[in-house]
Amino acid sequence: MRTCLYFLFLLCHFINCFSQTKQVDSLLQILQTSKEDTEKVNTYNELSINLRLLGNFDTAMRYTSLARSLADKLDFKKGKANAFGISGNLYLDIGNYPKALSDQLSALKLYEALGIKAGIARAFTNIGLIYQKLNNYEEALKNHRSALKLMQELGKKREVASVLGNIGNVELKKGNIAAAIENHTLCLRFMKELSDESGVAKCYINLGVIYSNQNKYEESLKNYFAALPIIIKLQNRQTHEILLENIGSIYMAQKKFKVAEEYETKALHLATEISDLEGIQDINDNLSEICSLTGRYKEALNYYKNYVRAKDSLLNEENTKKTVQLEMQFNFDKKEAAARLEQEKKDAITLADNRKQKIIIYSVTSGLLLILVLAVVIFRSLRINQKKNRIITEQKELVERQKELVEEKQKEILDSIHYAKRIQTALLPGEKYIEKNFKKS
Repeated sequence: MRTCLYFLFLLCHFINCFSQTKQVDSLLQILQTSKEDTEKVNTYNELSINLRLLGNFDTAMRYTSLARSLADKLDFKKGKANAFGISGNLYLDIGNYPKALSDQLSALKLYEALGIKAGIARAFTNIGLIYQKLNNYEEALKNHRSALKLMQELGKKREVASVLGNIGNVELKKGNIAAAIENHTLCLRFMKELSDESGVAKCYINLGVIYSNQNKYEESLKNYFAALPIIIKLQNRQTHEILLENIGSIYMAQKKFKVAEEYETKALHLATEISDLEGIQDINDNLSEICSLTGRYKEALNYYKNYVRAKDSLLNEENTKKTVQLEMQFNFDKKEAAARLEQEKKDAITLADNRKQKIIIYSVTSGLLLILVLAVVIFRSLRINQKKNRIITEQKELVERQKELVEEKQKEILDSIHYAKRIQTALLPGEKYIEKNFKKS
């Protein structure tokens, strides 16, 4: 029996491949006329998201690098944080968990510095998913719970439901069945409140898997059959196939082989239509067992041969996938190293230009300051000289006035003497007059 991982329900919210391609083309046209501003960073990031959905990881990674580079230049920290989050998801897709974790931690640090709670919560969720892949369940739960707290504070029901599903999956891995059921049941409640049919169906399926693992077959079937009409309505063929296979497996466990074969046959038909090798392998294995248990050995052998062929094809496909992933990783590392080298060159040139500009600025500033000092000195000297000249002039004028006053006084004295002498001369008789008069006597 195959399990249906909860977080895959998010894929149902994305539009089809054709629409994604149109969106990519539209974003590429926008880039052709974009200015080097924050909107261009956002366009790079949006383009990366759409390319990731199309499976074009290599090109998506290149645009996240461009987004980070431009965000650095503009000091646009939010855009840089978003780019780190996207590249972290890309590295998770190709199985490079250390790099995925490093980028998500970088995103978390930036979001925390900016105080963007929604971004912090997303980073915690992504980090939790990485730790799930690494089977580090304690760290996974720690991060998912941190994300849950923030999403609850923000009132984001859909994100709360998603995180509850993630916590439920981790608790199931840890063997905490009661906690797993509790979290998936809470998730189901939120999905119903949101009228999210796809989310509701996935919750039912996850609960069905949990009860099946506990051999609580009736509870499991109850949840599976609650999901079945929703999945048929949504025309989600792969989930429909998995659900039919799981129902058939429960009937096999109950030894209801006729009903089990009916569901497994329907599942095989769907798996063949959508070329699901893993499904074809598992369903043929189940049908081979049913035929063997019911004494139809020839049919059992045919199903077993189909199982082996599917297994071999799946193994080859996995090997090819791993080879492609290694090639992609090599290309990522090579391009990242080239981009880092190019950035270092740009940084060196920028540093040299900055130093040159600083030298020019310092030189000009020093020259201006020197000129200013000289101007102040000259101005002060002129002021002092002007003051001295004014004092000297005033002193000369004072001396001249004093001289004029002295001369005026001297003139006045002389005039007074002359005047007195004239009066004296006029009043006193002359010597001849006196002598003549004395002789007469």
